[in-house]
Amino acid sequence: MARRWYIIATNPQAEEKAAKSLREVGYRVYIPKMRKTIVHHRTKKLIDRRFKLFNRYIFMSVDPAHPPKVSPKDCDGVYEILGVKLDGKPCEIPRETIRAIMLAQWHRQFDDITEDAKTRKEMSKKRFGVGSQFRVRSNNPFTGFYGTVTKIKGRGVVKAMLDVFGKTVPIEFEPDDIEPLNKAA
Repeated sequence: MARRWYIIATNPQAEEKAAKSLREVGYRVYIPKMRKTIVHHRTKKLIDRRFKLFNRYIFMSVDPAHPPKVSPKDCDGVYEILGVKLDGKPCEIPRETIRAIMLAQWHRQFDDITEDAKTRKEMSKKRFGVGSQFRVRSNNPFTGFYGTVTKIKGRGVVKAMLDVFGKTVPIEFEPDDIEPLNKAA
C-alpha cells in the first residue's frame, strides 16, 4: 500500500523542529526549499541562501500498514494537521502533487539564483537603459503597449512610462514582462 501524504502546519519558525520530532517517532517529512541569491547589505557581496518554500508548512507521509504509535499532534513544533474532516481524519494530499513539487525543486524551478555574479538590477540596467523603448510581452494586461524606461529599481524592477490609450502613465514591470526595442539613449 502506498504512503499517504498530509500537510502539517507548524508553530512559527518551527519547521525544522517539527520535522525532527516527526522523524524521531517514525513519520517521513518533506520540507520544500528554494535557493535565492541575496546581496549582503554592508559588503554588497552576493550570497546564495536556502529558504523554505512554504513558511510554517511541511509535508508528512505515513505508511498505512505501519503507522507510528504517536500522533503527529503530540510532536514538538506541530501546530495542526491541515484539512481535518468532521470524522476526525485529515485530508490526504495526492502523491502526484507531492511528486510534482519534489521534481520542480529538483529541477530548481523555485530558485532565484543570479548567474555569473551579476545582480538582477545590473542585468536589467544592461538590457534596459534609462530612456530606452520597450514593448510589453504577452501574458500581461498591457500586452502590446509601448513604453519608455525611467528607472531601474532594486531587484531589477523596471520603472517606466507607458503609453496607454493616448495617455502616459507610470508603471513597474518585471524584466521578463517586457522586451527592448532599441539600445539605451
